[in-house]
Amino acid sequence: MECYVEVITLLVSLAALVFALFTFYWVQWRAPRISVLPGILMRAGSTGSTGFQFYLPITFVNHSHKPGVIYNLELHVRHLDSPKEFRMMASRFSELKDSNKIVDVEIHNAFSVFGRTANTRMVRFVWWDASTPNFHLAAGTYAMKLRTWISRSGKHIESEMHFSIDEDQIDVLLRAMARSEASVIEFATSDLSPTNHCKDISAK
Repeated sequence: MECYVEVITLLVSLAALVFALFTFYWVQWRAPRISVLPGILMRAGSTGSTGFQFYLPITFVNHSHKPGVIYNLELHVRHLDSPKEFRMMASRFSELKDSNKIVDVEIHNAFSVFGRTANTRMVRFVWWDASTPNFHLAAGTYAMKLRTWISRSGKHIESEMHFSIDEDQIDVLLRAMARSEASVIEFATSDLSPTNHCKDISAK
């Protein structure tokens, strides 16, 4: 009987040791697990000259206990009727102020996402005035890819989005550009946007 008790005690001790080692790994050594959640609304417009810019709110969620780092961000934009894809680097972190205007608050740089937390940033992606060819929005649908670098080795997360723009919005941009003013329009990057929709379901 005493032999069985000793065996059970030993097994319980081993189980506790394994659990402690697993917990230590889970908390201290497990690599960060980052999720990237682009906003369902974004803003875009000219820089006031020949350049163009996109303002995209992004939430970064770290599901593990170990802190993670966001090293770099870039946005790839392509009209579905064009073979050209424009690669725009993140240039600034911005904020929406009480006046409903977006202002830059910080130059883009690497930042951390602590364990079991989320970090939301509004990121300004710019096609600079001196870049060629010039970037011009045209009516229609665009595909976008957001690339988020989570390691120095080049490992990145890719998020796909889309947006559509109409002739009236294009006209707003063109008139502002003619006055050399920075202009901003707002549109959805997802079918889950809060924009009102009406859908005919009678055919179902």
